[in-house]
Amino acid sequence: MGTIQKNKNDYFGSKETLTEAIQYLQSKKDSKYLSSSYNALATNHRKLLNYQDALKYYNKAIEISNSKKDKLIYQNNLAATYIDNGQFKTAISLLKSIKKENVLHKTKIKHALVLDNLAYAKWLSGINKEQTEFIKALRIRKKNKDQRGQIASYTHLGEFYSKKNPQKAIVYFDSVIQLSKKLRIPRAEKDVLTFLMKIDSENVFIRDRYVALTDSLYNQELKVKTQFAKYKYDDKLQQESILRLEKEKAEREVELTKQRTRKIISYFGIAILLLGLCFIVYDSKQRSKRLKQKNKTEKLKATFETEAQLARRVHDDFGAKLNHSMALVQNDTDKMEVLDMLESLYNQSRNFSREINEVDIGANYKTELFSMLGTYTLGVKLYTTGTTKINWNSINPLSKTVLYKILRELMINMTKYSKATTVTIAFINTPSILRVEYLDDGVGASKKQLNFKNGLRITENRIQAIGGTIIFDSEKGKGFKAEIQIPN
Repeated sequence: MGTIQKNKNDYFGSKETLTEAIQYLQSKKDSKYLSSSYNALATNHRKLLNYQDALKYYNKAIEISNSKKDKLIYQNNLAATYIDNGQFKTAISLLKSIKKENVLHKTKIKHALVLDNLAYAKWLSGINKEQTEFIKALRIRKKNKDQRGQIASYTHLGEFYSKKNPQKAIVYFDSVIQLSKKLRIPRAEKDVLTFLMKIDSENVFIRDRYVALTDSLYNQELKVKTQFAKYKYDDKLQQESILRLEKEKAEREVELTKQRTRKIISYFGIAILLLGLCFIVYDSKQRSKRLKQKNKTEKLKATFETEAQLARRVHDDFGAKLNHSMALVQNDTDKMEVLDMLESLYNQSRNFSREINEVDIGANYKTELFSMLGTYTLGVKLYTTGTTKINWNSINPLSKTVLYKILRELMINMTKYSKATTVTIAFINTPSILRVEYLDDGVGASKKQLNFKNGLRITENRIQAIGGTIIFDSEKGKGFKAEIQIPN
């Protein structure tokens, strides 16, 4: 498009288009197109009389091009710019070096172009005062039917004779006018009319023709600029439409992926909940068998209470994590994190049966808790502090159950492995958490041994399930310490 704009004399528009195109071209991969773009950009600057930028871009085109033939064309254009800028010696030196290239002689039209430019540069510099070299280039062009080249030759010959033989100059300029009309190159006619007005300044017809042609060219160039501006605007709208459609398609694909993932998570969550409910039913049936000596009313009441307690546990333990999993999916969290969460849900359901035991969490909770602790104090001194400051009725029932089971596991561990003689348990209550510090003077355990104790691992699972924490601190021969934090 930039080249077409240049050929239509829309030099400013062509500069803008070519500058934009160059940004997308790479010097190695697109050397042919990039060098051609720089050559066209340089021609725009030359036509706009900005010779310094024209020289810069012609040199870039020469440097980037990998074609010997193209390099010679760009070098000829560079020499023509030197001529326009009055640097005749530099132009002559460059054209002479181009003339020696064997590749040039294989293309007669390009050979004539270089010969004509060299003759023109020599004449302007005052070196050549004969028409011989001009005529030689013209003959080659006529022989090869290069009519555009003939326009340049006739123009240069007309300039050559403008002062020494005006009548002969008029003949050559008239040839330019005839060819320009035939080839529809009105700018060439306009250029020679400039010379004819200098030769015959009183000729009103020439002056009127020049004015009319100037107006016509201006209107034509304005029309071309408007036309290309519309092309670029329409192309921009089309590109924006394509990008918008691609964006909408990508968004739809992302949404479909999210929906599929949510469905998978939902099905998996339902399966986990069904597994939990099946376990509840199974456990209820087992408990009913153990209570067969009691009357039917008590059996049914116990079953309902057990189901209610287990249902709450399923909701608290599994529901929160399932909702968290759904949130991770909706927020496009890393898949590995989602899978880790799902694996945690599976492991939790598998270990669920190990964590169930009836605990009185009502008014007798404190009595039952200390009764349980007392069962493990044979030969061991047990000291407790802070229990009188705690309102056990205000503690979350689930937290009380978990605390009960954790302390029972610690006491069992002390009885089996610790060989302790003294156990201290401190209860510290705050508005948000209940902190319990356990300490015994037993043989302790290494970190490796702690990792292998299944009971302690289950204890960690229980405390984490309600959002609490438990920290074990023990070394071989230095006793055992645990700090428990449970939310109120």
